[in-house]
Amino acid sequence: MKKTKKPSEKLTTKEKGLIVGLCVVCFGAGVSVPLLMEKAQRKDTGQFEKLETIYDLMTNKWYYANEIDDVQDTLVEQAIDGMTTNEIDPHTTYMGLDQAKRFSDALSGSNVGIGVGFFRNEAGNMVVRSVYIGSAADQAGLTEGDIITKVGNLNCAQATSDEIIDTIKNHADQKLEIEYERDGKSNQTTVTPGEYDSTVICRLFDDYGEIILSSFSENSGKDFHEAIQQIEKAGLKKLVIDLRDNTGGYLDAAQTIASSLLPENSVVFQEKQKNGKLSFPKNTIRRISIKSSFFKTATPPALRKCSSGRSRTI
Repeated sequence: MKKTKKPSEKLTTKEKGLIVGLCVVCFGAGVSVPLLMEKAQRKDTGQFEKLETIYDLMTNKWYYANEIDDVQDTLVEQAIDGMTTNEIDPHTTYMGLDQAKRFSDALSGSNVGIGVGFFRNEAGNMVVRSVYIGSAADQAGLTEGDIITKVGNLNCAQATSDEIIDTIKNHADQKLEIEYERDGKSNQTTVTPGEYDSTVICRLFDDYGEIILSSFSENSGKDFHEAIQQIEKAGLKKLVIDLRDNTGGYLDAAQTIASSLLPENSVVFQEKQKNGKLSFPKNTIRRISIKSSFFKTATPPALRKCSSGRSRTI
């Protein structure tokens, strides 16, 4: 049976002598090995001593400390915010819990209603300014410029915007009758208010389609593809993408949308880590057969004629 040597037995005579020599030097100088390790640890924590000293002074000695609710949490939040605010990097930011929740909720894109943006005309009726893709209004065939005159039993001209919105929300997942005017003719349809994504609007014109993207939310990629299908179904070969008021959002949503505009295996974006490593996520989504371009568009004539008042969404 082969005998396995102990770690110390594997060292050469020269290596053993070097270790012994180092120990003699340390002990001769009055420094122990644990003390050296302790100094190394103190070196790592020493950089936080200034922060701890200021924190202690501000919480215990600062004149205004008692006038601030949760002064400890406030100071920590401000310190973190300061650490993440640098001129060299305008993209990195810190959010507190409440702010992060509001930001996340905004990017979820979920709202409850019929999925239209509207304003009130001079008669007090609702003029549809925009229809969100996949919403109840979209499924019911409502379009921009339609004038909604009645929601359920509520006459729009005799109700406030809040009353109209409340009526629609109170009928979530229930059938609701809508009366509206289009091209001077009265129409009626049934909608079922529910959740909808408020980031993608699709418009169809005579020779091109337009997609308005207000952000890159959780559902923007899916809704973008649905808008593309509507444009292809209409036989249109040109596409305008409006990003003027886009507030940003999730990178994967932007990647999904960009992938549908690029040839397969195209590099959608480049990501560089701190260690210098680069990654190149590639497009694996079917490319659309529409020529796309990016430029601003004019307001549709139907909206120009009757545009007035503050816009709301429901």
